[in-house]
Amino acid sequence: MTPTLPVRERRAQQTMKRALLILLLLLAAAEFFIRGPLRYFRSGFGWSDITQVYVPSRAWIEGANPYSVDNFIALHREATNQVVDRTGFRSHSPHPLTTLVVFSPVASLPWPLAHKLWAIFTGTIILPAIFCLGSFLGPRAFDRKLGFAALTLALAPLHTGIAAGNVSVPAIALCAIAFWAVARKEHNLAGVLIAIAACLKPQIGGLFVLYYLARRQWRVALVAIGVSLAVFLVGIGRLEWSGSPWWNDFLANAQAAKQDRLMDFADPGPLRYTMINLQVLLYTLLPNPVIASAGALLIGVALWGGWARFGLRSPAFASDLLMASAFLIIGLLPIYHRNYDATLLIFPLCWALSPEAARYGRARWLALLVMVPFLLPGPTLLQSLTRRGFLYPSITSGWWWDAFLMPHQTWLLCILCVLLLRALATRPDPAVRAI
Repeated sequence: MTPTLPVRERRAQQTMKRALLILLLLLAAAEFFIRGPLRYFRSGFGWSDITQVYVPSRAWIEGANPYSVDNFIALHREATNQVVDRTGFRSHSPHPLTTLVVFSPVASLPWPLAHKLWAIFTGTIILPAIFCLGSFLGPRAFDRKLGFAALTLALAPLHTGIAAGNVSVPAIALCAIAFWAVARKEHNLAGVLIAIAACLKPQIGGLFVLYYLARRQWRVALVAIGVSLAVFLVGIGRLEWSGSPWWNDFLANAQAAKQDRLMDFADPGPLRYTMINLQVLLYTLLPNPVIASAGALLIGVALWGGWARFGLRSPAFASDLLMASAFLIIGLLPIYHRNYDATLLIFPLCWALSPEAARYGRARWLALLVMVPFLLPGPTLLQSLTRRGFLYPSITSGWWWDAFLMPHQTWLLCILCVLLLRALATRPDPAVRAI
């Protein structure tokens, strides 16, 4: 029997839709490669975020003080044949011992090889994370998975993290894989992966430890804490064995990092707008560092309180993906985070595309709308347009420019938190078919 015209039309529409999604995926993959790994390679073998991990990690391998400025300058010159400023932030690594221990297999390699290997690793680790989170979209949701992969690869924070060589990208990817492992009752594996992420980037891995403690997933959290502690003891043991003092230098480096303009939300320069924590926004509205820091912490605690009230009291109505999405996005606001940490948006992005999100009415579409601007490097793009004279001074000198436009990513994250909390507070409509 010949298929009826409506059936043929539906098949044609489905084929066209899938072809369009594949095209979007290919375009997103090209953008990902150009703005991520390729931009990293174009920076050459000079300075990148990973340099401040590689050099002290190499010192730790040799049993030398990894936080000594003299050791850093000597090892940096030996590895890269370049001289770094003694008084600047670059020669004062603030990374904890756990980061150096986990990175030591890479640091044992010559700098050119380690530089290339890190780019390959950070450029590919996101792929299993996409596959793992994509599994929450359903076994037959091929089109949804294509859309999720395309949107993930198009995220500007992901590109920035890879281009900078930052450890945030692998930390987030490992946590996404761990989230998938928990759903499959692989609690030990999940705990180990979260521990590695926490050792690399405490602000990221620590969020997941807190999440599973709040969800009373004790085994996952305790394995993560235990493995992290073991790594820390290995780090201390190596330096104690070699008789290398390090603690005072570490504290000095941490203080130097705190005062550097990279982390100073009160710095008048535009670099502060690449941070996405609430201190930047609050300091613009209320120019007092103490009030800004205290306000960010209080707002974060209040939002987590709302998460606990709406999520933990009725976990049967909220999916794990929604619970995690709300908790993690809230976690970006009260403490220091740069824009590449917004790669955590892959969690709410996956939830908004999931079949169960359809039961929350407009919440899914509003969440997607709020996340769309993160497909562009917003603050950096605005700064570039300003420098090139594309924007009139009357626009860039207005109070709303500093209060709303430049920190717009932080505003969007706040809005997204409210939307996710609203979804947690609303029971999904059982009459709506999950589509």
